[in-house]
Amino acid sequence: YDWKEKKIYIGNSDDGFVTVIDAVKNEAIKQIAGLGDLLEQPRYNPTDGMMYLTGSGSNILFQFDTKTDTLANSFDIGVTCGPNGLAINPTTNIALLNCSGKTAPHIVFWDLSTGQVSSEVDNVGGGDAAIYNASADVFLSATSARGPYLGVINGADASFRTAVPIQQGSHSLAYDQTHNMVFVQDQL
Repeated sequence: YDWKEKKIYIGNSDDGFVTVIDAVKNEAIKQIAGLGDLLEQPRYNPTDGMMYLTGSGSNILFQFDTKTDTLANSFDIGVTCGPNGLAINPTTNIALLNCSGKTAPHIVFWDLSTGQVSSEVDNVGGGDAAIYNASADVFLSATSARGPYLGVINGADASFRTAVPIQQGSHSLAYDQTHNMVFVQDQL
């Protein structure tokens, strides 16, 4: 959700496009097509006003201009990743990319300012959903290939903090700010 432009972005994974919804009028206003398959977890970045989306099938991070609803850039990750999950720390302008690879599971940190990999963490990985919790300044990553774990990574410097065991098959997560709780979905 882009709260400035009041738009919602939905990655249509199997169809290769992004749907843009006007949140005021509650209607679809545009489709951005031709993005390939396995589109995951769109995220708005208030630091640069752009929306980002992972393209796992092409190992790409897409960047969209939310004012014009156009594709601004597509970045080849440059290392084997197949990004699924995406979380952004707007203070550091660093994004966590949860990599889908099962042979060498890891997490990639992407510098949104420079458009390149800033670091990699291999303590947890092979994950899906990711979020950034500003109040605790941590990235949270649901990882199933190594573990399974809820990966907790420091937001300030992208260093590994801990891995909390979770149920096999868990790959989605949500954060409840009111109760300061993290919930992980068990698909089994």
